[in-house]
Amino acid sequence: MNTFRKSPVGTRFNPVVDSAMTDPIEEIVAPAAIERAMSVFEQFKDRDHCELSQARKALRDFVFGQVAKGETDEKRLVVFGLTHLKQLEKQAAK
Repeated sequence: MNTFRKSPVGTRFNPVVDSAMTDPIEEIVAPAAIERAMSVFEQFKDRDHCELSQARKALRDFVFGQVAKGETDEKRLVVFGLTHLKQLEKQAAK
């Protein structure tokens, strides 16, 4: 007996049902790691808004990639993210 029903095409997002199915790592840990890493990164040196926006996007992609690979520790995500940003800076300086 199949207890799963197919949802009709064009159904709307149900935040109560859909949020119950979200991963706390993606909803809490990854964003917190991104914010902490950006806070530290901004203190390294004075950067303009464009540089910070690009860094945030690169960091977000990197951190969520690490989460997809199984990393769940917020502190490690911050350190890995900062290391990634420094590598990107070195590559851009060449």
